[in-house]
Amino acid sequence: MLKSITVFTEELDDGEGAAREILEKLKGFELLSHSAGIIFCTPDFVTEGVYEAVAKALPFEVVGATTLSQSTNSGFGEFMLTLTVLTGDDVVFGAGVSGEIPAPGGAEEALLPAVEQARAKLKGEAPRMVMAFCPTSPAGSPNDRYVDTLTKLAGGIPVFGGISLDYSVSVTEDAYCFYNDRASKNRAVTLLIGGNIQPRFFFATLLDDTRLPYSGEITGARDASVYSINGESAIKYFERAGFAKGGKLDEGFRFMPALLDVSKAEGFEGVPPFFRNFQAANPDGSIYCMGLVPQGSIFTLSRLDADACERADADLIDRVKKAAPDARALFVICCDGRRLALMLDKTRGIRFYHERLKDFAPFVSAYSAGEICPLLHDENRTVNRLQMFTTAICVL
Repeated sequence: MLKSITVFTEELDDGEGAAREILEKLKGFELLSHSAGIIFCTPDFVTEGVYEAVAKALPFEVVGATTLSQSTNSGFGEFMLTLTVLTGDDVVFGAGVSGEIPAPGGAEEALLPAVEQARAKLKGEAPRMVMAFCPTSPAGSPNDRYVDTLTKLAGGIPVFGGISLDYSVSVTEDAYCFYNDRASKNRAVTLLIGGNIQPRFFFATLLDDTRLPYSGEITGARDASVYSINGESAIKYFERAGFAKGGKLDEGFRFMPALLDVSKAEGFEGVPPFFRNFQAANPDGSIYCMGLVPQGSIFTLSRLDADACERADADLIDRVKKAAPDARALFVICCDGRRLALMLDKTRGIRFYHERLKDFAPFVSAYSAGEICPLLHDENRTVNRLQMFTTAICVL
């Protein structure tokens, strides 16, 4: 049976001291036959050498990624390194790291080593899920390629995780993914989990009352670029709507969520709606989004504000508690856009998770530049998808 614990340190100046603090907090927690760790921390813990010192001190493999602000059962803060330990006699773990991204052979060439390494460590057990953390894709390429490729390589099982985060707008300067004591800006990491687990997945977007009266059909799109809306050039559409001028999107428009109804898009039949954002205008008049936008989908702009985020998350946590009262570990991956919506009260979001979950089950929350979570997962079908403006929860 799976057990877990989440501990943290705020020691940023002394790597060895941080490692000692983490190990001290793990005293009394019995490691069973198989164990693995997941680490989240702000980029400062990497550049100051603290992450490496902590990872080297641990007697099991670890994966993870940089984030901004975290919450746990015992505390929350903007500058923390958290470690969640998973352990069990009838649960197995295998960690892996990809090749450099981008690779000449594309996403499959880069990600295959991460899956093969991890699978080889499962002692013959079939993986039940993949936990994955990835860097932001090269410009013009949707982060969905990670999700689609990992789903294929791992045999269609659930994939959960996120895109590494830093303080920059491009999310490329100091965003790292972790594999044991290595922190990389251009490699993805995986943790395959097999054995006696029944992973469950929940997510919250934004409530219906946040929808705005701006909607259109994506009539031309390829990968992460939208070329036309309602048959009109994408940039011209937004100029006419008052969201762009002179071939450029207005500052701040990229933080306005766009809900995609993909029910009429080819290959997406039965897939629930998910969010994207219109990130920036390309020189050819198309609009780049960080994630795949299916042609034929219908977008509706929405309002992003603190109250809307909190109401949606409150409903999400209520659903989790009702559906999974036997939870032994929770991972909460939340869009950084939701954090930015709470900037007038920087700790509101992480304080909310702490207060709602501290007495429920061992948990950690972390912000991400894109949330990876199944939109659908049952005995008939698993649909993994990169999401945005979303809070996603994995229950083990």
